[in-house]
Amino acid sequence: VYVKATVNKKVNVAVLDSGFRNTADMTWTDGYNFSTVDLPKGRDNYLDYDPDSCTTGHGQAVGEIIGATTNNAYGMAGIVDANMYAVRVLGCSNSGFLDEAAEGLRWAAGDPTVNADNPIGVDIDVVNMSLGAQINYCPTYMQEAIDYAVGKGITVVVAAGNNAVDASNFAPANCNNVINVGAVDQFGAQSDFSNFGSKVDVSALGSVVLSAGTNSDSDYSYWFGTSFAAPIQTGIIAMGIGLDPTLTPN
Repeated sequence: VYVKATVNKKVNVAVLDSGFRNTADMTWTDGYNFSTVDLPKGRDNYLDYDPDSCTTGHGQAVGEIIGATTNNAYGMAGIVDANMYAVRVLGCSNSGFLDEAAEGLRWAAGDPTVNADNPIGVDIDVVNMSLGAQINYCPTYMQEAIDYAVGKGITVVVAAGNNAVDASNFAPANCNNVINVGAVDQFGAQSDFSNFGSKVDVSALGSVVLSAGTNSDSDYSYWFGTSFAAPIQTGIIAMGIGLDPTLTPN
């Protein structure tokens, strides 16, 4: 006997990344650009993918793992039916500044001191940050942004990093109050690139992960990295919140 679970809430998920575009399989609900790399800040520039200049499509791949449309006979199926918010905090080369990521996190969490004239306007449930900087402590501004988000009931999911070293050497993987995700391969073994250590909370598939490609809407690619393990965990958490809205970050 199969029983279909009843969704009690459509969740709101924010992806802090770059390389976003609307596709036939997923349309972003809204977003904002906080990165000063490549484009001016603002609501007009969060969709930044351009095959001639911004070719990575990293954020799009992350987003579609979480929330690509299901049962539409097209592309792939995401894990959860969610309202997806694109928060651009990196440049098209996937590089940027950690303090701008912290600013984007505060905006996603509804901090009224961040772009008070352009608030996100919804309550985000889960944030995915598939990004990191090699620094052996969590900067105060990032920890405070995470704590602010968690205090608002938002679960913050981060990638452990891809240097095959202890995750404590990377932020925000070494910050408190996050769910830090490492990578395993399709056989369940730790991916050879995945960071590891006591800071890693859980691992998910991070090798040969199918998601949106970089050439067109109909292009799908296999991706490798903890960047693509994290959104699997984000999708699972979002699904759980959809079924039981009383779930907390803890």
